Amino acid sequence: MIKARDEHAREGADAEITEREPGSVLSGRGVEDLAAARKSAKSGKNAKAAKKAPTRAAKKREAESDPAAVVEQFEPQLATLVDRVPTDPGWLFEMKLDGYRAIAVIEGGKARLISRNGLDWTARFSGIAAALGRIRVRDAVLDGEVCCVDAEGKTSFQGLQSALSEGFQQGLMYFAFDLLHRDGEDLRARPLRERKGVLATILAGERAPLSLSQHLEDVGPTMFEEATKLGLEGIIAKRADAPYTGGRSRAWLKIKCGKRRELVVIGYTAPAGKRAGLGALVLGVHETGKHGALRFVGKVGTGFDAKTLTSLRRRLWPLARATPPVAGAPRVPRVTWVEPDVVCEVGFTEWTKDGALRHPTFLGLREDKPSDDVVRERPVRAAAARVPRAAARTTRGGASESSKVAGVTITHPDRVLDPASGATKGELARYYAAVAKELLPYVKNRPLSIVRCTGAIGKGCFFQKNAMPGMGSSVHRSQVGEHQVLSLTTTTGLLQIVQLGGIELHT
Repeated sequence: MIKARDEHAREGADAEITEREPGSVLSGRGVEDLAAARKSAKSGKNAKAAKKAPTRAAKKREAESDPAAVVEQFEPQLATLVDRVPTDPGWLFEMKLDGYRAIAVIEGGKARLISRNGLDWTARFSGIAAALGRIRVRDAVLDGEVCCVDAEGKTSFQGLQSALSEGFQQGLMYFAFDLLHRDGEDLRARPLRERKGVLATILAGERAPLSLSQHLEDVGPTMFEEATKLGLEGIIAKRADAPYTGGRSRAWLKIKCGKRRELVVIGYTAPAGKRAGLGALVLGVHETGKHGALRFVGKVGTGFDAKTLTSLRRRLWPLARATPPVAGAPRVPRVTWVEPDVVCEVGFTEWTKDGALRHPTFLGLREDKPSDDVVRERPVRAAAARVPRAAARTTRGGASESSKVAGVTITHPDRVLDPASGATKGELARYYAAVAKELLPYVKNRPLSIVRCTGAIGKGCFFQKNAMPGMGSSVHRSQVGEHQVLSLTTTTGLLQIVQLGGIELHT
C-alpha cells in the first residue's frame, strides 16, 4: 500500500511518532520500563513493578470469553422456511429438534454452552458441559441443540421447560449437528459432509448426554411423512456440499409438519374466576423485518398450569408500561401492556385472513431467542431455494451439482455467497454474464487482481493476482518483467474467474 500525501501528513519533529508515543502498543510501556522490569525480575526484587499490563493476546482471550463475543465470532447458521421437501440430489436430511440452540466452546478440556442470543448456559446445563469437556479433542466449537428426550424418544420442548423450571437435568441431551472449529483450524469453509464426518469421529462411542444428530440422504419426502405421523415438529434439509455461513441461508431449509412459531409477549390480561396469575398472553410479531414495528396477532389463554401462570405474572410484572408497544393495537379488556422483551412459542391451527392466530396453545418461553429476531416467516417455494432441475447435473457421488452459464460450467451454483441476501454463486455468474458487455471495456487487457472467496463473503476471502491450476484457458497469462499477470478479453474468461470463487475484479 502507498499512502499519498494529503492534509493529514505531518512534517518535521511533529512526524516523529516514535518519540511522541514511545509506549508499546501491546503493554503501554516504554523501552526504559521494559529494561527496568527485566532487571527487577532478574534480581527478584519489586515484582509488582515488573508486572505486565494485559497484552493484546490477553485482551483477545478476554473478549473471546464473553458469550456475546462468541456468538459474534461464530454466528449460528439459520434455516429458511419452505413449503415442501426438496427432491434434488445433494441434500442431507435431519430431524428438526425441539429444544434450545447452543454453541459449545471447548478449550483445554473445559466446555462452555452459549445460547443463540449470547447467554452463558454452562451452569444451567452443567452435566452436558462436563461431558463435552471429556470428548477426544483439545479445542473445538460445535453447533447443536439442548433437548429433553421423553419416554418415547422424542424431543419435547415442554419437557425442557419443566426441566429448567425444576432445576433437574435428567433426560437432557446435547445433539451436535455441526463442527465449526477444531484444534486451531477453522472448518466453516469446508463442505457440510466433511464437517459432519470429522464430528462423527470426535463423538464416536459417546453416550448420553451427548449424541451426533444423524442424517439420511435422498429420502426427504419419506422422512417428512414419517415425522408427521409421529407428531414431530418437522425436518431440516442441508446442502451436503455447502460451507457454514452465519445467518439465514438457503443452504439450510426447514419444513414444518405442524404450525408452531415464536411470538413476542406484548401484554397480559387479568385472571377471571378461580384462575390466578394472569388470564392470557397478548402476542405480537415483527411484520416488517428485524427491528421493524410489532403487529398484534392475538392472545393465547390455554396450555398453562397454575405454576406457569404464577411464574409468568412474576416475570412480566416488572416490564409493565402505560402504552401498547404495537401501533394500532385493538382494545383488549383488562390488559397490562409490557415491554416486548419476552418470547414464547405457541402451537396453532392456522393464520386467519386478517393475520391473527386461530386456536393458539402456549408451549413455553423461548429464552434462547432475542425478541428482535421474531419476524413472521412466510414459506418460500422450495424451488426458489435450489437449482432448477433442468439446469443441474449430478456428478459422481451425487453430492455436487453444476449448471451452464453462457457456455461455462459453474459448479455448486446454489452455494450461498452472501448470507445477508442469500445470493448464490450461480446468481453471481448470471449477473456477470448479463453485464459483461458493459463491464469488459473497463477490464479488457488490463492486469487484474481478483478477490476470491472460498466460503461466504467475509469468510475465507483473499486477493489473487497469479495463475493457478484449474484456471480456464480464457483467463490470459502475460509476463511483465519478473511478474506474471492475469487479464481478460471475453465473457468466457470472466465466468471462468467466477467459477473459481472470484467476486471482485481490481484492475
